[in-house]
Amino acid sequence: MEKMIKRVAQARPKRAVSVQIFNGIVFPALYSTVKTRNWGKFSQAVANTGAQCMACHAREGFSFITVPSIPPKPSSIVLGFPEGS
Repeated sequence: MEKMIKRVAQARPKRAVSVQIFNGIVFPALYSTVKTRNWGKFSQAVANTGAQCMACHAREGFSFITVPSIPPKPSSIVLGFPEGS
């Protein structure tokens, strides 16, 4: 996610301010909650990430691009989530 956002800032310099705002809010919170190993705090940080994605999209005039606040469970045998589980 960080790499993608960095590329957005490079490819679209007009969006650099929004990228800085997003980076300053989202990633420090995610990294600190991972270190706590507290699922509840991490879940809140993930939900906040989705909300910040939506805020950035709205700020940039793309509010029609939506992101779920909680990512859906993936269908991946590799990740241990077989299809239909």
